Amino acid sequence: MRGAQLRLVNDGDPVLLRAMGVDGVVLGCPPGGRGQELGTVVTSENVDRFARQAHEARDHGLACEWVYPDWNLIEKTIDDPRCLNTVRKLFDALAEHGLSDLLVSCGLRNLEALSAADRATYKRRFAEHLDMLYRHAEPLGLHLCLHTSLMPWVYLRDVEAWDRWFREFPCEANSIVLCLGCTESAGLDALELIGKWNPRIRAVHVRNVVGRFENRTHEDVRLDGGTLALPPVFDKLARLDFRGAVIPEHFPELPCAEGLSVSRAFALGYTRALIQVQRTSLSDREESHP
Repeated sequence: MRGAQLRLVNDGDPVLLRAMGVDGVVLGCPPGGRGQELGTVVTSENVDRFARQAHEARDHGLACEWVYPDWNLIEKTIDDPRCLNTVRKLFDALAEHGLSDLLVSCGLRNLEALSAADRATYKRRFAEHLDMLYRHAEPLGLHLCLHTSLMPWVYLRDVEAWDRWFREFPCEANSIVLCLGCTESAGLDALELIGKWNPRIRAVHVRNVVGRFENRTHEDVRLDGGTLALPPVFDKLARLDFRGAVIPEHFPELPCAEGLSVSRAFALGYTRALIQVQRTSLSDREESHP
């Protein structure tokens, strides 16, 4: 199948998900979800349970290569380097079950609250630990997909910082999840970043927002109600022949009965429609240029 692939976090019947037009599932719990505290993230201890979910999804025609481990995976290795061995064991187990793409935080510690010496130590350890994990992940075929949070108080806070990161670690394991909500909240041009970082992008988090990080006014809204125009984003993905995952995230609860479920269903339908337009555009171009 050509074009972007619609993914949802795997919390439903795979038969129903397939009937809804979902191409694949993501194992674990998304950042900010209650499951991050309730233990429904993928770890080295429970990976076999999630592997069974992966096989079940694949048996029903759903792709399954994405996992959401502990959102603070890297932060924990910085605070306790002994955690590095635990993370390596997780990588080995994921590769064994054909799970190749991991979403991890890009280092969300508030550097503004640290002294200059502590900031320098944090940045050095963050780079050293990611380097070690990239070296372990690369031969396994894993992608450590850093989330482009782009908040002004974190380490990888702007385009220049990310560009330096890509130059410093050019390996394939160094990949990203481009978060459209964070891009918009940072006041950046999503179309420009997609063109610039396309080779690194393994997935796109589909969100829409109002407000900005700089004045702490950012807020998730319905996909058709924010300041980001999503159709041009999907057109850009089509023109670049993007074939990665597209994952709706951060569903604002609507003021109605079952408001969260309604919001999630709306986001799924809206995203699926955008992907269908993208695939049609791709097919039309191929027919006109055989």
